[in-house]
Amino acid sequence: RDCNEIELPGEIVKNDDPLTLPLVGPLKEIAVTLRTLRKSFPQPTDRVFDFTNFRWEWDRVCAKLGFGVFDKESKTYSGLIPHDFRRSAARNLIKAGLDRRTAMKITGHKTEHIFERYNIKTTTDVQEALIKAGTFKKSATVVPIAETSATL
Repeated sequence: RDCNEIELPGEIVKNDDPLTLPLVGPLKEIAVTLRTLRKSFPQPTDRVFDFTNFRWEWDRVCAKLGFGVFDKESKTYSGLIPHDFRRSAARNLIKAGLDRRTAMKITGHKTEHIFERYNIKTTTDVQEALIKAGTFKKSATVVPIAETSATL
C-alpha cells in the first residue's frame, strides 16, 4: 500500500473490531516515515509491530522516549500506558469539536457509556462550559413547570 493508513486487526483491538485509521493531518508525518521504511516491509500484509509481547515492547519504548521508567532488574515499568493515550484522544477529539460518533469511531469505542469513561471531565472543563453558557445567554429565562406541561 501507500502507507496512508494504519489497519489494526480485530485480534489486537480491545473491542475485537478491526480499525482503520487514515494518516492525515498531524498524523501525515507517520505516513511519510512508514513510506521510507517500506523497503523493510515488502509485503502489504507484513506487520510493522510485533504484538507477541506488546506490553514488554511498550514499556521499553516508553521508557526510552522518557514517558516512564523501566527497571531492568525487577522488570517493572511505571509511566504512561496505552489507555492514557486512548483517554487523552477521547478528550482531545471532543475538545477539538468532533461529534461524538466520529470521536468514538477513531478511538474504537462501541458504546457511549464506555466512551464517557474515557472522556473525563475536569473542573476546568466545567468552568469553561459555564462561561460559555453564560456568554450564550446573558439573561436566563425561567419557565414554570405548569406552563411547560400546559403547552404539551
